[in-house]
Amino acid sequence: MGRIIEIRSGASGGPWNMAVDSLLLSMAESGAIRFALRTYTWKPACVSIGRLQDPSREISAGALRAAGVGAVRRPTGGRAVWHENELTYCIAAAPGHPAASGSIEQSLAMTGGMLVEALGSLGVPATLARADRHHLPRGTASNPCFTSHGRMEVIVSGCKVVGNAQARRRGAFLEHGSIIVHNDQVRLADFLPGADAGSRRSVRDVLSSGVRGLGDFIPGITPGDVREPLHSAFARAAGCTPEALEEGDLDASRLGAVRDSLEREALGWE
Repeated sequence: MGRIIEIRSGASGGPWNMAVDSLLLSMAESGAIRFALRTYTWKPACVSIGRLQDPSREISAGALRAAGVGAVRRPTGGRAVWHENELTYCIAAAPGHPAASGSIEQSLAMTGGMLVEALGSLGVPATLARADRHHLPRGTASNPCFTSHGRMEVIVSGCKVVGNAQARRRGAFLEHGSIIVHNDQVRLADFLPGADAGSRRSVRDVLSSGVRGLGDFIPGITPGDVREPLHSAFARAAGCTPEALEEGDLDASRLGAVRDSLEREALGWE
C-alpha cells in the first residue's frame, strides 16, 4: 500500500527545496510512499520557474543574483513565482491514489477543498475559482503565475491567494502550492528581462490588485500559523494520521546530487 507521510520542513534555499520535492515524486513513483505532504518556507527569497519555461524569457537571473535572491526550476509546470512571505506545500501521490487518478482539474479541486477548509479555520473566506481569469494576454513573455487564476484555484473575493502547479510522471503525481501570507509577487516586476517601464508597470499593477495575502485578513499572521491547519485538513482527507518524517530520514546522497544539479542550472541562466 505504501506509506502515508508528512514532513514539516524549515526554511531552505530553492535548490534544496526542489530537490526534496523531486525525491518525494520519485518515491511516489516507485511506490515507496503512497501519499506525502510537505510544508516549508524559503531562505533566501527565491524565484522559481516552471519545468518547461525558458528562463531567458521569464526572469533576469543575473539581476536576481546581484540582489541576493535565489533562482530555481520547479519539477512542476506553471509560471514564475516569487517565494518569500508564504507557506509552500508539496503533495506527492503514487499511481492509483485518488490525487493521481483524475484530471488536473479534479486534482486541483481535491487539494483546493482542503486548502479552503484550512484557511476557513483561520477565518479567511476562501473559495475555489469557477472560471479562468487572465489579466495579461496568454502567451506573453514574462507573465508570472499570479497574473491569472485558473478553475479550482483558491481565491478570496476574486483575488488569488494560492498558486498551484502540477506534474505527473509514470502515473505518479506532484503538486506545488504557494500560500501567500504577504504579497511579494509585485517584486517580480523589477526582474523581468527586457521589459520596458510600461510593461513593468502593467505587471506590477496586476500583481498588486489581483493578489491577496492572508495578512490582509489576519494582521500579524505568519507562515507558521498556517502549517498546522493545513496538515490537519489533509490528515482528515486522508482518513488517518500520517507518519511524521524529517528531511534527515530521506536519502541524503540523492538529495545532494539533485540540489547540486539545480544550482548549476540556475547559475548558467542569463
